[in-house]
Amino acid sequence: MSTCYNYFLGYTKDEKIYPLGPYDSKGKLRSINSSVFGRIQDKCCFTDVKETEASEELHKVFDYESYVNRNKTKMVLPSIKKAKLIDLPSGDFIKRGYFLMSDVTSYESSDGRNVYFHEFKSPSVFSEMLKNELQNRSKSYDYDGEPVYQRTTSDYMYFAYPDYSSEQYESFVIKTIAETLRKNEDVPASDVVVLYTETKPVEKDNYPFSI
Repeated sequence: MSTCYNYFLGYTKDEKIYPLGPYDSKGKLRSINSSVFGRIQDKCCFTDVKETEASEELHKVFDYESYVNRNKTKMVLPSIKKAKLIDLPSGDFIKRGYFLMSDVTSYESSDGRNVYFHEFKSPSVFSEMLKNELQNRSKSYDYDGEPVYQRTTSDYMYFAYPDYSSEQYESFVIKTIAETLRKNEDVPASDVVVLYTETKPVEKDNYPFSI
């Protein structure tokens, strides 16, 4: 079973971490974006939230009941990691370049979220391909003397699409919501932290807050 990477927002004050949101209409903290990709972890340094850093408010929204034995339970703070909002990756999540026309057709006939682009050529590489084709029109053959099909520039087209699986998109979603929440609470951007947990896929009644 895949793992979900859940992102929440918090802020630091007096060396303690407090939850910032987002909250639903019932006042329950929801993850900004529950992703099975978890790209930001590879680009941003997340560190463990220490017990001494966790405020009472943070305990209230994250603590869960754990069994000590058959007759006794205790409240436990799960593993939470943190990173400064300002340290999240930046950049454009719109991918531009030359893609196979067949992949573009598949993308445009779907919702665009589960289509894999098999090949990508940057403008400079595509230009070099075109130049080589014009200069060298010879064909390639296999061991049996049969012509080998090679992709040519006519198989590609210039296209741009939003890459929802990229760290840039994950970062964009988090930063967009953080900007609204921090302004509402008058929290400086430098004090905002991204809180991150790992869970199994969320159930329908525990949906993420996403855009």
